[in-house]
Amino acid sequence: MRQLFQQVSALNDKFNERSLEDGPLLFHALVAGEDRRARYHFGIDVISIIRSLFNSLKSGRISGLSTIEQQLVRALIPRKASPLQSKPKELALAVVLASRFPKETIWAAYLEAAFLGAEWDDFRSARVALAGTGPLDTKGACAIIACLKYPKPEAPDSSWPSRHTRRVAHLERLIETGRGRFNSRR
Repeated sequence: MRQLFQQVSALNDKFNERSLEDGPLLFHALVAGEDRRARYHFGIDVISIIRSLFNSLKSGRISGLSTIEQQLVRALIPRKASPLQSKPKELALAVVLASRFPKETIWAAYLEAAFLGAEWDDFRSARVALAGTGPLDTKGACAIIACLKYPKPEAPDSSWPSRHTRRVAHLERLIETGRGRFNSRR
């Protein structure tokens, strides 16, 4: 547990050292795209789990179960068992993280830990490739966050750019309509 806390703190420090000014806009895009109810839950979003299970009965596909806290746990602790066997531990650790750290710390750590694409060693290199070195705008933030769902493959085929572009446009619409606000509980 201590090692997990140290990793989260170190990743947050790394993000804040190099990307502090980008934080609010990136967090807004992150919440809009990955966990719209982020400010309302404690690491586990029970409402989203129920909705996802109900939708899976109709479509046969499960999605939308993981919060940002759960995704951070998954990024930092490799699964040694099947997803079904690993999920209880992931849920428990997500709750512990949510009780220990402010939302913004978890979000910053997740952005540093998440895989965004094969060409990029870390968040900063993805940020430069996708949004340049100047001030971040909404489109740039959405381009980065879109890579969480569609990471850039090592050898992108012709479908990756269009999937990524559609995801960026979707995230921009969510932000324009005010969905995914990231007000923290703390």
